[in-house]
Amino acid sequence: MISLTDGTTTIELPGDIQWVNEFDWSDIEQQQEYSIAGNLIVQQGVKLAGRPINLQSGQGSWVMRSVVLQLQALYNSAANLTLSFWGTDYTVAFKRPDGFSAKEVTRLANPGSEHNYTINLAFIEVTTE
Repeated sequence: MISLTDGTTTIELPGDIQWVNEFDWSDIEQQQEYSIAGNLIVQQGVKLAGRPINLQSGQGSWVMRSVVLQLQALYNSAANLTLSFWGTDYTVAFKRPDGFSAKEVTRLANPGSEHNYTINLAFIEVTTE
């Protein structure tokens, strides 16, 4: 199960939505430089926040317009959110300015609340301290 909540509103996302950059992150940050004597100096530490989490609709992973409107309302707030992704919770904020987009599956002049869209959601993991 995949959901997004601000503590008041909970939005269920499609179970087949894809976390496209799940394995593009390392908890360790490393900097390398050479000393004046030519020795390699390596500094590294554990990152406390900032992990990007990008969720995208696949070919058949659609959401209704009513859900798109709820997502847009969350995007237009500054609240930290809880993303539940298959049993693991992440405290996230939308990545600005490109953290939310929705595209109609079939273009209609007057789409109703059940009209289908594909979505792209871009978050960054944040700390609550």
